[in-house]
Amino acid sequence: MRRRLPALGALALLALACDSTPPATPQERAAMRPAIVARLKNNPPRVDVKVEITGPRSEHLKIVGYYLGDQTVETMAYRGIFPDLCKAGFTEIDMSDGVGWQKIWKC
Repeated sequence: MRRRLPALGALALLALACDSTPPATPQERAAMRPAIVARLKNNPPRVDVKVEITGPRSEHLKIVGYYLGDQTVETMAYRGIFPDLCKAGFTEIDMSDGVGWQKIWKC
């Protein structure tokens, strides 16, 4: 039995589309604050932060922590925290140390 290559490619794309989870609803994103704080505190980069979720559809995330900096952002990106937050439906992640350093991550 011989299979067509385009048909196999279409099936592979369909499997990938079914594997992805839909983004969280605005109500689910608004309730994620304790989970985000716990993930950043208990897993690397292990920082204490304050989290605020704003926007008409709860799509903006603001993270403020005294020890946030470029190295912490690299660790968060390496550990997959940003992709997880983007999959949840956040469009903008604003991080600052509360003193002067600030970074905005766009999804």
